[in-house]
Amino acid sequence: MCWIGLQVQSLLAIFNIPQIGYSATSMDLSDKSMYRYFMRVVPSDKLQARALVDIVLHFNWTFISTVYTEGITMRGFLQVYYIQID
Repeated sequence: MCWIGLQVQSLLAIFNIPQIGYSATSMDLSDKSMYRYFMRVVPSDKLQARALVDIVLHFNWTFISTVYTEGITMRGFLQVYYIQID
């Protein structure tokens, strides 16, 4: 869904039309220099990954497993997660 939001926002921005994403979590859409008229109602992948890292650190877990579906959205989330956990 996020790639659709990127494309739609590129078109709407030409006409200064705001877009509210109800499920777009891509961190790319947080770049206000490129997506001035995009707003979201869900946290970005970065914030979700940070929350998961905080939980892992709080409970001093040394091993976790992640089950997910393959897709560009999940890859971005896991990339941020693994960077923050190290």
